[in-house]
Parts: sequence; structure tokens; C-alpha cells
Amino acid sequence: TLNGEVENNAKNRLVLDFLSRALDSRYLIPIREEKGGTYGVQVAGGIEKYPVQAYTLLIAFDTNEQLADELVEICLAELNKIAEEGPLADDIEKSREFLKKNYGNVLEQNSGWMSAITRWYEEGYNYKENYLGLVESITYDDVKAMAAKILADGNYTKVIMRPAK
Repeated sequence: TLNGEVENNAKNRLVLDFLSRALDSRYLIPIREEKGGTYGVQVAGGIEKYPVQAYTLLIAFDTNEQLADELVEICLAELNKIAEEGPLADDIEKSREFLKKNYGNVLEQNSGWMSAITRWYEEGYNYKENYLGLVESITYDDVKAMAAKILADGNYTKVIMRPAK
């Protein structure tokens, strides 16, 4: 888990979502296919408003005891790679297309409308009118900067559960 303070706004939430999706894609080859270490790595990012405006980036996976430390290092190395070189173009474009396609589905669900209404009252952000434009506006540099910020913040918690000896 990595966390730190960041302004809770629509752009930052979306940039963190793009970063989470890019990491999810990047972990597939080295961790699942090359190392055979796990079926998948779960990556989830979010930004809270209270008690302080802060992000959390959670990276979690199941694996055997012998591979745990090595896979954690791969996870951090991929985050570093995005912070230094930026995300892969394909990862960003696939995320952009998914989010645009999913936009209509969100507005068909009560939870989507509740989120849109909450954002309107808390921030004045009009999801229905502004979301697609915001999705289009996110750049590779935005994602790269978010990854660099997360690493620079240095707030990192590693938990490895190992069997009792």
C-alpha cells in the first residue's frame, strides 16, 4: 500500500485510475506469465476527502512464500518504470477506450448517479457533461507525474503473510 496527500478532484481521481489500470496491465507479463507467481495482481487506487485529502494505491496478490519478496520487488520496479519512462501508449489508450465505453453504463445505475450527484454537491463537478472530455484530456505525462509523486511521497507499507513455522 502506498499513500499520501493529494487534492481530491476529478482529474486526480481519473489519473490515479489510469495509473492503476496501467500497473494492472504491466504486472501480467512479469508476474503471471514469466514468474508464474500468481494468477493476477489486484491494483486499486482511490482518493478520499476526509479526514484529509489523500490517495491510496493498493497492490495485492497471492503467491507462494518463496516468490513473495521477488514479486513485491517486480511490483515496485514497474511503478518506478512508469515514474521514469511513462506508461505504455497501449495501456493508456485501452483504458481511455474502456472508460469512454463504460460511461453510459455508469449512468444506468443508481450508484453511478449517486456518485455523480455527490461530486456535483461536493465539488461542482458535472459528471454527465464533463467526464468524457476529462477522459480525453488525461496525458501520459499526467500518469507519469502521479507515479513519480507516489514514489517521492515514500509512504509505503508492505505486508507479507507467511505460514507459521
